[in-house]
Amino acid sequence: MNKEQKTAWFILILFPIVCVGFFILSSFGGWRVDSAAFGIFGLIGLTPFIFRRRLDPSRVASDERDRQINRKAFVAGGMASYLGFVIGLMCIWAVNMIAGNNMITIDLIPLTVFCGWMIFVVVRSVVLLFLYSRGTGYAE
Repeated sequence: MNKEQKTAWFILILFPIVCVGFFILSSFGGWRVDSAAFGIFGLIGLTPFIFRRRLDPSRVASDERDRQINRKAFVAGGMASYLGFVIGLMCIWAVNMIAGNNMITIDLIPLTVFCGWMIFVVVRSVVLLFLYSRGTGYAE
């Protein structure tokens, strides 16, 4: 298992913890309080230190297949993130329009941007693990 796969598993383990924290904190207050659970997702920044490459010169860090898988996972995550961002903003607009409000509270915009980033990271991890599980297609 290479570094990208370990990072993807770490993200997929961290994501339910963030969601549970979000729903637990939502009982204490509004969306401003439960958004604090997203801070746990900051542990993703530590993955280069947690899963750093061992000093084994005979091992290759990555090859063309790894780069192609990373590129496909990045594109899939980006498409899902954009779709989630647009749907999220349109839902906020629709709810406010039905309620008769002419304006959207500006505090919701950073929340939708962060949720779009979270969708990107999670979908990228799922696609990355799926593409690595498919194997090379060559009989060994």
